[in-house]
Amino acid sequence: MDSLEGVSIGAIAGYKYGALSEYMSSDTSIVEHLSGDKTDLRNLQKVALGRIDAFIDNPDTIAFLLKQEGMSEQFRFAGCLDPI
Repeated sequence: MDSLEGVSIGAIAGYKYGALSEYMSSDTSIVEHLSGDKTDLRNLQKVALGRIDAFIDNPDTIAFLLKQEGMSEQFRFAGCLDPI
C-alpha cells in the first residue's frame, strides 16, 4: 500500500475492497466515493480530467468501457490486487 501514498483514489460507495478498504478508511481525504449511475464512466472521466489519480473497478468492465468510449490508448491499468 506504500505505493499509494499521495494518490487520490476513486471508489464506489458501499463496495468492499478487502485490505484496501482499511487503507482507504485510514485517510478519507485520499478517497472520493461515488454512488448512483455510471460510476465506472464517471470515475474514468475524473481521471481524464485530473480530478483523481486512479480508481478501483473490475478490469474487464473498464477495458470494455474504454473500448466503447474510444479511450483505450489514453489509459493504462495498474495494480495487482486479487479479486475478493
